[in-house]
Amino acid sequence: MILCLNLRVTKTVDFDESESVLASTRAFSLIGISVRLNSSSRIVGPACPAVDFSGNSLTQDQKTLFGLTEGTIASSRRYALACFVDRLPQESLGFSNPGVRSCIVSRNCQPHTLAHELGHLLGLVHVSDPRNLMYEFGPTEELSPVLNLSQQTAAQSSPLLMTSAAYEEHRSKVELAAYYNWLDRGGGHGFHEDDWLSAERKVGAV
Repeated sequence: MILCLNLRVTKTVDFDESESVLASTRAFSLIGISVRLNSSSRIVGPACPAVDFSGNSLTQDQKTLFGLTEGTIASSRRYALACFVDRLPQESLGFSNPGVRSCIVSRNCQPHTLAHELGHLLGLVHVSDPRNLMYEFGPTEELSPVLNLSQQTAAQSSPLLMTSAAYEEHRSKVELAAYYNWLDRGGGHGFHEDDWLSAERKVGAV
């Protein structure tokens, strides 16, 4: 059975995330998880956000990047959110907040940095094996990073994943909600991305 990880990408800088998404798709396809990029958009936000690296709380910059406003229940999202920024403090390449199903990735990242952060969102922790995708100092780019059997089992049990059928049903709901957003605006062009993102938020909270 194929499991799907619904991915949404946002960016505060001009950046082509295709290499990172492709590396993530390849890494997780080896364990039966299909990473599906649902949307990619440019947003207004800090180029170098302040980050609480303890993971105990969220800075205002993190809340802004993750689209967390008063009353938002991020744990009900049916997608993983990855936000690319110009740089991160302490020369970090990526940082994740599994509790809100979101991560931040520097534009200076390695191809597998996004996959590593998505691994955290799926419940995986750091390991000491440099050949592993979840290597504590980041995946080694000279190799094709892997996940061991226990990690595969843990990742596949993440509540963030959906079956292919559930994913297609979810996407159909988002498409319909986006269409109604378009109708509510009276039609017209130029706001299709806003309609889609608003639909994702509505459907994701169901």
